[in-house]
Amino acid sequence: MTSLREQLRGFPVFQLVVVNIMRFGEPLSFSSLFPYVYYMIRDFKIAETEEEISKYSGYLAACFSFTQFLFSVYWGKLSDRIGRKKVVTIGLFGTSISMLIFGFAPNYYVALAARSFLGAVNGNVAVVRTIIAELTTDRKHQAIAFSTFPLLWNIGSIIGPLIGGSKYFTRPKEHNPYEDDSVVVLSGFKDFHEWFLNKYPYASSNIIIALFLWTGALVGFLFLEETHYKRKKDRDLGLDMGDWILNKLGYKTPARPWKKNSRTEETALLNDIESISSDDESFVNTSQPQQIYAGDNESINSSESIGPIGRRMSKSIVRRYSSLSLSEGRQLRSTISRISGVSLNVQETRDLENSTWGDIFTDGVVQTIFASFILAFHNVVYNEFLPVFLASQLMVDRLKFPWKIAGGFGYDSDSIGSLISVTGLTGVLVVIIIFPYLDRNFKTVNNYRVALLGFPLLYFFMPWLIFTLHEYNPSFSPNTTKYLLYFNGMCYQLASATSFPQVLLLIHRAAPAKHRAFINGSALSVNALARFIAPVTWGYLMTYFDIKGHSGFTWYILSFISVLAVIQSWFLKDYNEDMK
Repeated sequence: MTSLREQLRGFPVFQLVVVNIMRFGEPLSFSSLFPYVYYMIRDFKIAETEEEISKYSGYLAACFSFTQFLFSVYWGKLSDRIGRKKVVTIGLFGTSISMLIFGFAPNYYVALAARSFLGAVNGNVAVVRTIIAELTTDRKHQAIAFSTFPLLWNIGSIIGPLIGGSKYFTRPKEHNPYEDDSVVVLSGFKDFHEWFLNKYPYASSNIIIALFLWTGALVGFLFLEETHYKRKKDRDLGLDMGDWILNKLGYKTPARPWKKNSRTEETALLNDIESISSDDESFVNTSQPQQIYAGDNESINSSESIGPIGRRMSKSIVRRYSSLSLSEGRQLRSTISRISGVSLNVQETRDLENSTWGDIFTDGVVQTIFASFILAFHNVVYNEFLPVFLASQLMVDRLKFPWKIAGGFGYDSDSIGSLISVTGLTGVLVVIIIFPYLDRNFKTVNNYRVALLGFPLLYFFMPWLIFTLHEYNPSFSPNTTKYLLYFNGMCYQLASATSFPQVLLLIHRAAPAKHRAFINGSALSVNALARFIAPVTWGYLMTYFDIKGHSGFTWYILSFISVLAVIQSWFLKDYNEDMK
């Protein structure tokens, strides 16, 4: 059994913190609108009836996912040309612009265009995954590193809805246009804040999100190291400025490759080789190429021979250079590669064009991407349409246990935001406490299968919670429904926060190392396709069944889809990348 201390040995903490600060704006921008999207569409007066709000909400979610599906692969390819860091930074600024447009949107069509633009510039999520994969080449670090995705997502799911649902940042119009078409004239504003909230009721929360995004872009510009092997040595003005700041604060920073004379290192190494080879008859051998430094002390202190260099020479080189920093080790690895003619990163440096589709999309890759598709499909329906179900008008006269359900719970935006935020805290605790334990002691694929078992029950019983409302059945206390909704949400977060990092690990380990950037982009595109199909489909289904008085059937269908995901998970394998 591997201990947590052993698992964290050599972990790239600082760079992972920087990456996660940059990515933090993405879950905020996604989840902040959940508490108010129902009221925003209602205030736009685009829907003729209240039942049609679900349909237009589905359009907003679908346009984001569709444009993300179209552009995510191209962002991945662009990151191979100009570097990961530049692409992620561009995406953050683009996301902030789209959030501001969305917040100030005067009508539904401007909001729709803003969400479409958000999806187009938000394909850098796949690039972030690639950065994490390139930072954590050691297998024992990958589970913790990839678990930061759901961790950040759940933290964003706490803060985002709190911002979007806060009465200080969001103010839906008080009147319901489907009951009263009169224009409410507001006058006598006491201060700018009151005037701004009434003039732009959904802008303040989006301004706050934009500030988070700009902060992430600035932190990344100053402190993120480029991870693409072709762009690592390119001069980085932002990193130079960040190093200057850290040095002023008393922190030691590594020597950057564009500041060092690589010929000096090469000459020193050649002198070592000449001095040792005169006494070493085993200078050339037939051993297979190996990496010199693998990011931990065990590989650095290894006495095995390095590529065509003999065992005796290997020991001498290790003794001389074992005190090098990580960045110096990377430069030394490149120097030895040039001298010996051996590529020490063959899987990473071979061009994509030299491979066939069969080489890239192996059976393991296809199976894990499909699993990710189903998981994304039913999760996005829950996340997007639960707030709509909660906000829909309570119509007690159209409720009859067990099948007749119309309308919703009648909650306001503040209550919805609190529910989503508090239950999101469960996901954070799962990622921090439960997931590391599961990863250390159980197989990834088994953890994934067990996590999927919770979704069918949670979805199936969700609509029945409406029958516990005190207004429908006075035998239940006024707080019973709220407690049950919180319990359902916490169980959902437990299943979601456990399953998503597992499927990311399965995709990562099934993907050939040389194609991971492309496969990550493809997986994100497939997920975006799921997030496009699901909202459009469910928007129509919810509208149709709500008119018929059977809103619960959409949740029963969702439960059936999650059962299919459970069945499909038994066709997956826990691919061991160490055997590649």
